Amino acid sequence: MEISKGIIFNIQHFSIHDGPGIRTTVFLKGCPLRCPWCSNPESQRMKPEKMKDAQREKFTLVGEEKTVEEIITEVLKDKEFYEESGGGLTLSGGEIFAQFEFAKAILKSAKEHHIHTAIETTAFVDHEKFIDLIQYVDFIYTDLKHYNSIKHKKVTG
Repeated sequence: MEISKGIIFNIQHFSIHDGPGIRTTVFLKGCPLRCPWCSNPESQRMKPEKMKDAQREKFTLVGEEKTVEEIITEVLKDKEFYEESGGGLTLSGGEIFAQFEFAKAILKSAKEHHIHTAIETTAFVDHEKFIDLIQYVDFIYTDLKHYNSIKHKKVTG
């Protein structure tokens, strides 16, 4: 069952650090881990939430519902740059597997548009889901939190 809507908190165009070439990175909300060093703590909860914007000294809403079609329309705006640089789409988060069906639908659609795909993941997911998703993935960044399962649980929640 493919999910056509999900919650994201950012789309970053012209990213050069999230895979090869020039990329568009889509950040999905939701993560089962609570790493104290998380670089995107606003990504952890699955739903949009108000957060303090220290620079603007006000609260802003972090996260919005988007359809797969809206995401792909945004990603396709940069297709010419992907073709010239060997870039493409990167899904990041949060943990993309927290929105497995939505992530899978985005990646599948990207592949149908001949766009290179990458994911950034903790790989904190069932093996079957991992195998199911990677058929639509060209490049994987995985973040090993700790090799000892007891220490892993202690530091990531």
